[in-house]
Formats: sequence, structure tokens, C-alpha cells
Amino acid sequence: MDANSDNANIDPQDNTSTGSATSREQGCGNVVVNILDKIDIIPGLNKDMRNVTFVLKDEDHTLGNTLRYVIMKNPHVDYCGYSIPHPSEAKLNLRVQTSEKTDAVEALKKGLEDLAGLCLYVESEFKKKIQESGFDYDPDSL
Repeated sequence: MDANSDNANIDPQDNTSTGSATSREQGCGNVVVNILDKIDIIPGLNKDMRNVTFVLKDEDHTLGNTLRYVIMKNPHVDYCGYSIPHPSEAKLNLRVQTSEKTDAVEALKKGLEDLAGLCLYVESEFKKKIQESGFDYDPDSL
């Protein structure tokens, strides 16, 4: 990532996770990669990467509030908030401010990974409860 450019993109190829993933988890990881392609950084007056505003293109309150909640669970994040600048614009501004132990880009990446993991957990619990209830269904259709 080039912090000096006007709209630096987060590198979607930077995969720091370890271990092997199942195909379902890889699919969820692809969701994280896909959203990283839609994120820009608004340049600030200084290049302090602990205080960053990200622009998420084609996203709304659904992702904004959920991601804000997950990022705020990180003990190294001091503040995370979002806004939709105008209803006619398909973008979401996400502000992240962190302590000295991490930077805002890492906090956002961790938040996206944690949110993807949470989604996988909810999906697996949902499927387990459907199976336990005796419903006839194709697990791949959900």
C-alpha cells in the first residue's frame, strides 16, 4: 500500500492468515478480497496511518454498522464510526482511529476477517439447527 498516494488501495493479495482453509472458508475469504477491491483511503493532512478514513464503494448501513461493531471489539481501536455522505451516492465513509500498537489498515483487515469468521459461524450453526429439526434440505442450497 502506498500511503503517499491520493487514493491508496488496500492490497487484496496480502494474505497473512495461516493454516489451510476449506473451500467454504476460502469462499468467505474471497468475500474479504472482493470488498478490499472496493476500498479507497481518503488522504489526510498528515500521513498518520493510525487515523484513516476509508471509502467503501457500493456499500450501505448493513455492512457499515456491522463492521463498525466488529472493529470496535478490537482493544487497539480507539474509535470507529461510519457515515453515508448522501443517499444518492453509493459509498460509505468509515473512520478508524487506533492506538500506537496497530494502524487503521490492519484494524480494518482484522475487522473484515473477524466479520467473515462470524458469518461462517452463524451459517454453520444455522445449518446444524436445520439438520437437527429434521427438515429435508440440500446444505449446498443455503
